[in-house]
Amino acid sequence: MNLTIETARAALARGDATGALTALSGPVPTGQVGLANALAGDAAYRNRDFTAAAQHYANALRLAPNDGNIWTRYARYRLAEQDMLGADNAADRARALAPASAAAWWVKADVVRYRAGPIAALAWYRAALGHAPNDVGILAEYAAALGEAGRYTAMLDPLSRAAELDAYNPRVLFLEATLAARGGEPALARALLQRIGGDGANQPAVLTLRSAVELSLDTPVAAADYAGRLLQIQPDNREARRLYALALATSGNARGAIAAIDAITTASDADSWSLLLLSRAFAANGWQGDAAQPALRASLLQSGAAGSIHPIATDDSAGVTPAIMEIRAALRGEDFARARSLADALLAANPGVPQAALIAGDVAREGGDLAGALGLYRRAADLRFDRRTMLSLVALQLQMGDRQGASATLGQYMAHWPEDTAAMRISAGMAAEEGRWQAAKDALVAARDRVGGRDALLLAQLARCDLELGGVGDALASARQAYALMPGNASVSAIYGITVLRNGGNRTDALDLLRKAMQLAPQDRQIAQWWAEAVESAR
Repeated sequence: MNLTIETARAALARGDATGALTALSGPVPTGQVGLANALAGDAAYRNRDFTAAAQHYANALRLAPNDGNIWTRYARYRLAEQDMLGADNAADRARALAPASAAAWWVKADVVRYRAGPIAALAWYRAALGHAPNDVGILAEYAAALGEAGRYTAMLDPLSRAAELDAYNPRVLFLEATLAARGGEPALARALLQRIGGDGANQPAVLTLRSAVELSLDTPVAAADYAGRLLQIQPDNREARRLYALALATSGNARGAIAAIDAITTASDADSWSLLLLSRAFAANGWQGDAAQPALRASLLQSGAAGSIHPIATDDSAGVTPAIMEIRAALRGEDFARARSLADALLAANPGVPQAALIAGDVAREGGDLAGALGLYRRAADLRFDRRTMLSLVALQLQMGDRQGASATLGQYMAHWPEDTAAMRISAGMAAEEGRWQAAKDALVAARDRVGGRDALLLAQLARCDLELGGVGDALASARQAYALMPGNASVSAIYGITVLRNGGNRTDALDLLRKAMQLAPQDRQIAQWWAEAVESAR
C-alpha cells in the first residue's frame, strides 16, 4: 500500500482531517487515485467542506466504479448526508462488488438501522460478524442495536466480546457505561466514562450521559460542566439545556438555571418539567411574583391527550438544512406559494432525503392540502421511519379523522422502535380516549419503567387507568405521588381528588382538590363530571 494512502488513513483514524488532506497531496499510484479521492472526500466532509467532499466522491466513483471499498465509503458519506436512498443503493452496490467484505455488510446494517430501526438491522449485523467475528466496531454497534431493541440481556455478550478485544474502545466504554447507569450503578458508569479519552470524550452522547451520571451521584457542579460543554456543541439540544438548568439549580445557582431554561420556557410548546424548574428557580431567587406565571402554565398542561402531538423537526443534513430554514421562514411569513416552490425544488434535488419529503409535507399541510401532505409524509416514512416522521403522520391522520390509520401508523412505528417512550405515551393516550384502559396502562407502565417515577403527568395518567380498571388503591398511590410532584396541575389535582373520594378517604380533602382543579380548568368536561360526583356524594 502506498505511503501517502496509509498516512491519510492514519490521520483520518485519529480524527485529523486536515492532516489527511495534507498527506493526500503527495504522490499516489495510478491504481489508487480513486481511493485517494474517496479518502479526500471523507476528510473534506469532516472539515465541513461539503462541495469539495461531493466532488472528491464523484471523482472516486468515476475513476474506480467497481471498487467495493470506495462504494462502502460512499455509502457512509450518503448516510451522513441523510440521503437514505443513496446510502442504501451504495451499500447494496458495495456488497455486490465485495461480498466477503465485513465493512460492506456493516454499512448495510447501519443504513437499515437508520431507515427501519434496530430490530430490522439485527440480522444484518450478524451477517457482518459472520465475515469478521472479532471486529470491535461491528460488535459494538450490534450491541447498541440490541439495546435500542430492548434486548439488554442479549446485549451483554457482544459487548463483553468487544471489551475483551479492546478494553479502551470509546464506543464500547460508552455502551458499558450506559448499561451501568440504566442498572442503577452510577459510580461504575462514571468510572467507565472517565476511561474515554481524546475526541470520544467530547461526543454529545458521552457528555449527556456524563452529566446525567454526575447528577445521580449528587455532584451538580460537574454535571453542569458536562451539560454546558454539550450546549456549546449543540445549542438547540433541549435535553442538554434541561440537564444544564437542573445542574445549576441543584448547585444553588438559581439565576444561572433561569437563564439556561429560558429558551425552552419561552417557547409555545414548553413542557411542564421545564416550567416547574423555572418557577422553582424564580422562588429560590426570591422572585415569588415571577414564580407564579410558569407554575400556572404548567398547571394548565394536559396529561397527554393523543391529539396534542407536536413533531419537532431535526434537520441535520448539511445539504438540505439551509433550504429548510428558508422554507420555514416562508411558512412563518405565510408565503405559501414561495414555500411550496422552494420545497418542490428541494425534494426534486434530494429525492432520497427524508427531511426534504417532510418539509414538503409540512408545506402542503400548512397550505391545506392534507391529502398531498399524507403522501409526502408516507414517502418520508419509506425513506426513514423515525420519530419525527411518525409524529407527523399520526398528527395528520388524527387531523383527518382517521383514528384507525393513526393507530396503525403508531403500531408499526413501535414494532420498529420498541423503546421509544414518546410513542408509548401517545399510544396510551389514544387507547384511553377509546376506552381501552388496560392497553393504556400497559403502555404507561412500560414508559414509566424507562423514564422513572418522577413524571407527574405520566403518573396521573396511570392513576386514571387504574381508576377505570377498578384498582382504586393502586390509583390512589400513583395519584398521591403525582400530586406531590405537581400540586398545581389541574389534571393531577382532579385525579387525586376523585381517587381519594372513591377510595373512601376524606371527602373534604377530595372536594378541595376537585374544586382547585375546576378553578384551574373550568372548561374540562371530565373534571366537571368528577366535581359533580363529589358534590353529589357530599349530600
